[in-house]
Amino acid sequence: MLVDGKRRHVTSTLGVGGTSAAQSVDIALIPTSLVSRIEVLRDGASAVYGSDAIAGVVNVITRKDKSGTNAYARFGTFGSGQGDTYSASLSHGMEVEGNGHLFLTAEYEQRNRTFRGAPLPDDILLYFPLNAAGQQILPQGPLTSPRLPAGATRDPREATRPRAPQQSAGESPYKSMLFAADLAMDLNNNIRLYQTNTLSFRSAQLLNSFRLPLRNEVVRSIFPNGYSPVRDQDETDFEVLTGLQGTAGPWSWDLSTTVGSNRAKIKAHDTLNPSYGADSPTRFYVGTTKYNAWTTNLGVKRSFDLPISVRPVDFAAGLEYRQERYVVTPGEPASYSCGTARVADGPNRGLSLATPNYCGAQAVFGYSPDQSVNATRNNKSAYAELSFYPASPLLISAAGRYEDYSDFGSAWIGRLSSRLEFSPHVALRATVGNAFQAPSLAAIAYRQQVNFQTYIVYSVPVDSREALALGSRPLDPEKSTNFSAGLVAKLGSRVNLSIDAYQIKVRDRVSQSTTIRDAIYPGSGALLASVGIDRNQAINFFINAASTRTQGIEVVLDGSFGLNAWGNLRWTLSGNYNRTKVTSLAESSPRLVTFVRL
Repeated sequence: MLVDGKRRHVTSTLGVGGTSAAQSVDIALIPTSLVSRIEVLRDGASAVYGSDAIAGVVNVITRKDKSGTNAYARFGTFGSGQGDTYSASLSHGMEVEGNGHLFLTAEYEQRNRTFRGAPLPDDILLYFPLNAAGQQILPQGPLTSPRLPAGATRDPREATRPRAPQQSAGESPYKSMLFAADLAMDLNNNIRLYQTNTLSFRSAQLLNSFRLPLRNEVVRSIFPNGYSPVRDQDETDFEVLTGLQGTAGPWSWDLSTTVGSNRAKIKAHDTLNPSYGADSPTRFYVGTTKYNAWTTNLGVKRSFDLPISVRPVDFAAGLEYRQERYVVTPGEPASYSCGTARVADGPNRGLSLATPNYCGAQAVFGYSPDQSVNATRNNKSAYAELSFYPASPLLISAAGRYEDYSDFGSAWIGRLSSRLEFSPHVALRATVGNAFQAPSLAAIAYRQQVNFQTYIVYSVPVDSREALALGSRPLDPEKSTNFSAGLVAKLGSRVNLSIDAYQIKVRDRVSQSTTIRDAIYPGSGALLASVGIDRNQAINFFINAASTRTQGIEVVLDGSFGLNAWGNLRWTLSGNYNRTKVTSLAESSPRLVTFVRL
């Protein structure tokens, strides 16, 4: 994603946007009041803007008001009275010396939680049942859905238990404070300074599954009625973009540098480390993830006459250097370590809790020192673009880009576009191009474990000892080929129509492998045991999972009409249809093919 044509840094949280392998730009950390408009650039955008634009790029254009103050406030809620949402913003523009502007904005938003947990079924127990002598006994069935055994009676507390103790369903709460400043001014007749700064703070919570009071991971002296662990995430995000624009003879040039950072400090509360018993904390510092990016680019452009074109030829070229760093720092020892406690009460009294299922903070396992990450890489690139008219109604544009990653080698990216104008009212356009995207640093280096109450899932780097023993292969970059064709027409003085058809082929898409577990794929537990993981646990890692083909068509009809003294009314009618098909799947490694297809 771009801001005023410059690459913005991504988040440090893996999987934002619903894609497990993605480190995406978090657009929610850009103040809405800073945005003038948003452009969606397709048609081979990767050839000009870089490899991350594998199928297109979003470009946020910031406001550059020289005067005026704007204030905004909003309140909303659900009919149930939950989920109150508050937001407010204040922005001000002013003129500065040198034909410049300074636009300042601040925003605050808060969303409270909602509870959408389904009522607990009547036959599910929260507390241990009692035998004829009034002694606690084990329930019937698994502890995830315990039921009353024949001849037993319910604990009297079942009669007054909460109707819906499971509170992980519903909207999670958050608060955010966003600040931004956009500045531009002429330093002299030939050079203009510009700068865009953003600073954001956000705190959010994620609600996790309820731990029934009769389960072993509940220390009943701390949470006698069970608990729902809560993950807390405090984010600090900033970006400073500074650039100079100017002219040198017939050339225009643009030199800029951008420093961006996102840091997420992760904590947890209303949880515990069962293996510490009654000495367990109920609040934990889990660890911190951080992503930094420093990007510097130089672009030049000019127009000149050539015999191949009946109009002046437009030429642009540029260089870019980007340095990335992804860091994971461990949490406090109690969030990931194993204690020596045993179950203190109930039918399982004396059972050891020093096993993976009961070690570490429940639901929000801490980053341990061996899960620390300090990964870096750099990327160098160069691009050139040429647009010309071989005939007056025909425009041809060609662009090429060379990318060189320190960890994934190099690639060439290209784009060829054309536009044929039949008349001032009708034109056809078409583009063919390719793109390349290296796996994110987090996808390469990430290591974490998640407690699913009855088993642990270990997510390991693809080049780790565990993944290699299971036959993992080094990740390849994702590559795409894009085709599009369309028609634009002016249907009268105030109505416009555009129709575009497209096809996007993506090869070697990066995704998380299936979760390899003996209970799912019988016999695979021996492979886990061979790499030092309990055979009853599970493991996954990132792979080049599949290739896909997306085909679609988009139609946009827009226009306006005058309302006399009331101004103009603008309207848009749009529709899109697309279909994505998986064209191939990754082959399983020889060690796994007996059990599972990745």
